[in-house]
Amino acid sequence: MSDTKANLKKWSEAWEKAGVTIQEEWEARLTAPDYHANTMAQFADMFNYAVENSTPTATSGLIEMQKYFMKLRPRSE
Repeated sequence: MSDTKANLKKWSEAWEKAGVTIQEEWEARLTAPDYHANTMAQFADMFNYAVENSTPTATSGLIEMQKYFMKLRPRSE
């Protein structure tokens, strides 16, 4: 398909219609009565998976971060 004005206008109109449809779908999903309950259930599943499959660390990571900062610090001579 060539980039003639007519074709570009058709594409523009198609995307404009698609944008309206997508916006309507998005609003319908957000206003659905069970939206928040479903979302919280999904987050609960993800959270539980992370808790069950994570390995606790002995440190908070601050020591490791300080080591990187020391490497990046400009050396004064």
